[in-house]
Amino acid sequence: MTSNPHDVRSRIINYSIWVEMFLTEFIRKYFVKEENKSKEFEDFILSKEFFTFEQKINVFTRILRKSKEINIRDGAGEEFNAMKDYKIFIEKVRYIKDIRNILAHNHPFTKRTGEPYVGYTKDDKKKELILNEEFDQQFFMKYIYVSDTLRRLIKCFD
Repeated sequence: MTSNPHDVRSRIINYSIWVEMFLTEFIRKYFVKEENKSKEFEDFILSKEFFTFEQKINVFTRILRKSKEINIRDGAGEEFNAMKDYKIFIEKVRYIKDIRNILAHNHPFTKRTGEPYVGYTKDDKKKELILNEEFDQQFFMKYIYVSDTLRRLIKCFD
């Protein structure tokens, strides 16, 4: 059974919003411990249009690179070491952001073969993102890993 491309698009944009929200919460908790100031920091800075998803990723990356003490275990007991594992993790976060951008700025179409896709340009080359079940599942697996890890990292500041 093939997913409706509009459902896939909506789901991915929604998942991406959650990832950005988790990044916002992580940065807020890292920098501000006092709850009322923490909310102001988010309202005045982190939630503003000028503080983009990419900027949140960059700040998050800098925090992880300097935070030798951040180590967590996932639900399966796998360890995440901020110093050692951040590059692969950030690649997955950026992937989520990049796919979100492609889908937010392009409309899905259907090929003559019946495959739903989104056409976009990257590095002056025309590309296509096929919105099939396999793509949907691969994206979802990355989202689950990223969101679970971010939630565990946020808990380090509770």
